[in-house]
Amino acid sequence: MAKSRCPIWKELSKIDFNLYDSNTNKKGEISFDELSNLLLDKEGQRLPYKKIVVNGGHFIPNLKNQEKIGKNPLRTWELACQLVGKLRAMGFDAYTSLIINDLPFTPVERKKISTDLPKRYEKLMERYGLSYDHIIRIMNYSKIKDQVYTEKKLANRFFKEKRIEEWEDYEEEISNYCIQAIITYLLDILKQNTSVSIWIVPKCTHKNLINAIQIFHKKEKRLRNICYFITNNCYL
Repeated sequence: MAKSRCPIWKELSKIDFNLYDSNTNKKGEISFDELSNLLLDKEGQRLPYKKIVVNGGHFIPNLKNQEKIGKNPLRTWELACQLVGKLRAMGFDAYTSLIINDLPFTPVERKKISTDLPKRYEKLMERYGLSYDHIIRIMNYSKIKDQVYTEKKLANRFFKEKRIEEWEDYEEEISNYCIQAIITYLLDILKQNTSVSIWIVPKCTHKNLINAIQIFHKKEKRLRNICYFITNNCYL
């Protein structure tokens, strides 16, 4: 993968926080081990959330060998699996999800991208007692439920499903493909009775991700979003 695929990641990764919580609309610092505490009340009891979905990364695939994955995407996925395993042990109905960043590719290149979970990701799931039953399925008009979301498909669905009409009051704010994709994803998991969306993603995604969540919450407040930013880059 050529490094020119993401030329601005270094600048976008220069942030002085690693946490964003839509409940407070504030940024802060937190350790990974403390993330699960955000889902407890003051007495340490589980908050009554229906379903929790942990997105374990946002990476650019290597089209020459899609099983060849950088250390940062593997790290975010492993942390997501670890967190889902922990949350399920605490009694939460928790699941993983994965989004591929296919925006840098041409339409021809995108057709080569597999929406099956990479084998190394499967092994990490197994390490934390998870299986395919713990991956959130994609809701669309197709009978095939892909295991992995792709960003361009999500953005395209924003128009195909006429989301643009529902969000016309925010037309200027949602002109970005990334924001359209994130909003489509959030609407997808909300339809599946999700109460909390947790993102364990590279720091370079923070700008579009937080913007999308803030726009989403102007119209839809039923879904809490917690972002945990770790590692700098989508593909290294």
